[in-house]
Amino acid sequence: MQQQQHLAVDGAGCEDVNGVYALQEDVEYEGCPVYGSLSNFSLTVCQGPSADSGTLQWGWIIGQSGVPAYGCPTDRKEAIPLQGWHPFEGDPPAPTLRWLPDADATAVGYAQEARRRAASGTTEDRRLAATAFRKSLQGGEELQANWPQRGLLHTELAALLRVLGREDQALAEVEAALKLQPCLPDALLLKAQMLNAAGNEGAAALSAKQCWMQIEGGKRSGKEQSLQRECRELLEELGEACDHSLPRKWPIMVPAETEPPELPRGDVPDAIEGIDLTGSSMAETGGTYQPSRKVLNGFPIFENQFGFQLSLEVQATKAGDVSEGWVVGRRQVGLFWTKTLQAHKLPSNDWHSFPAAGAETPPSACSIRTVRMEKGLAYGHQARLGNYGGPAEAARILRTCVNQLGRGGDMHKVSWALSELAGALREVGQLKDALATAQKALATCPSLPEAYLELACCHQDLGQEEEATAVLHSLRAQWPNDGRVAVALLTLHAPAHQGQPAQSADAQTEEVLSKKQQVETTKSGVVDFNLEDQKTEVHAHWVLGPMWKAKDITVRFQEHRLFVAVGREVLFDAQLAHRIRPSESSWTFATPDLTVTLCKWAGQGSWPRWEVLHKEEEAERLHRLGGLPFDTKSIHWL
Repeated sequence: MQQQQHLAVDGAGCEDVNGVYALQEDVEYEGCPVYGSLSNFSLTVCQGPSADSGTLQWGWIIGQSGVPAYGCPTDRKEAIPLQGWHPFEGDPPAPTLRWLPDADATAVGYAQEARRRAASGTTEDRRLAATAFRKSLQGGEELQANWPQRGLLHTELAALLRVLGREDQALAEVEAALKLQPCLPDALLLKAQMLNAAGNEGAAALSAKQCWMQIEGGKRSGKEQSLQRECRELLEELGEACDHSLPRKWPIMVPAETEPPELPRGDVPDAIEGIDLTGSSMAETGGTYQPSRKVLNGFPIFENQFGFQLSLEVQATKAGDVSEGWVVGRRQVGLFWTKTLQAHKLPSNDWHSFPAAGAETPPSACSIRTVRMEKGLAYGHQARLGNYGGPAEAARILRTCVNQLGRGGDMHKVSWALSELAGALREVGQLKDALATAQKALATCPSLPEAYLELACCHQDLGQEEEATAVLHSLRAQWPNDGRVAVALLTLHAPAHQGQPAQSADAQTEEVLSKKQQVETTKSGVVDFNLEDQKTEVHAHWVLGPMWKAKDITVRFQEHRLFVAVGREVLFDAQLAHRIRPSESSWTFATPDLTVTLCKWAGQGSWPRWEVLHKEEEAERLHRLGGLPFDTKSIHWL
């Protein structure tokens, strides 16, 4: 007979009987399976005399230590009855049973049992509740993709373990919750309470203030009002104000020059918080575009929730002049464009369509939202974007800025300054310092999306794709409509829809393409290929078959990797010979010629010579050079 793994018993007058019953491996009675609960009740088949005729009859009982609490007769012993149970030694009413068809349904059942037992108040029930919470966390694919729900389960388990006196285990569960959802108020307050009990007042105050930032203001439910009251009481006990300032006992400092850099006089442009586009017949190109961590021509590349990008593009004209304009597009294909305004090069409201947009109409309105920064942070931000001294100068400015804000400054601004500093350090190649700084930014203010994005960039540049993916999913769990996450996950070859609604067919095609791990050239799709190495750029040329159009082409750039596909045929998916600047690289297609232009990353004041497109293994290069010896560490420079 087919044996299902779990069922739930509900509604019994004896509360200890209720809960999840699991199949007992390698245990049978009368040829039938045996199920057991966390409280040592068992569900087994039995045979006894009928009350009417006295003849032997099959039935099922729920009991403990040979004492039947509830029973139900049945005509066939192979079928466990779900209804029609009667009390024996157990208090009425009798229970009903239901099958738990999969791991996710079982997880829900264990979570319900855990909460019921935790509320009972007895030590034994709380011990069993902890076991039930742990079993719930083993749920199936749906639960594993639901980061907020897993964070809540870890927090509930942590609170229970603390009541049971298992402080170390409780703190580990809180950290697991905050890794999944760093802004979860319940976990932040619980962490603050445990740190305060351990005598770590500075860290306790930081966590309490982070909790306060999440729950202050507005109408609150009864639970949130209780959290707010507990948080206020803890901050008062620690001698801290209920505000966004860094705790007195938690200053933040970074190594900086003795003499702070002198900043120029005058105003600096405000930082762009978002650009709103409306009016296009192509709805997915509208909405709010938020700044990513990628930089192009002195501005961030902006991304909306559907993965479309808005960027300032600069091109040389035939007359030798330079043309600037803002472009909306995706996958390096432009759809709409507008000229820049003279003031600060911002986009105008006069939008036009590229041929790739077809019959779609362009946006009709563009509004820009800005945020005012302190002077040091503002100049540091602009320097990171390349508008004032570049990333090296940005690092000098931002170190001083962090140290000025790091003594009682606004936590949000401190985290922003740390994120900008991490970005500057990453740009100049100090990746380990950048990673540590980005981690500090997120630990300071977990409600700043830029801190997550920068930390993911640092992990990615260090080749730590698994860690980068985890950071991005944590961001998505809290801001599911942030399109920057989807774009970043796609470049990491990770499914952008984890725990989210199903993707469109176009997005699914992109995901399938991103998972191919080979370099492939097909006779049907490609006629010819050649590589042209210039001083500051590399041009990879493919001559395609006549059936391909621009919409069939997918090109994705990473600093050390390139992905090129036509339809479902992957032309190139491998590590590049040298590092490139993805934000300044591009591609064009004029039937039948596909040209991918890679912007080189200068090293030692020069640009590396590209002899091949992909990163060669030592044996492969030796074979290409006809057996001639070479220095494996050498790079030929132009």
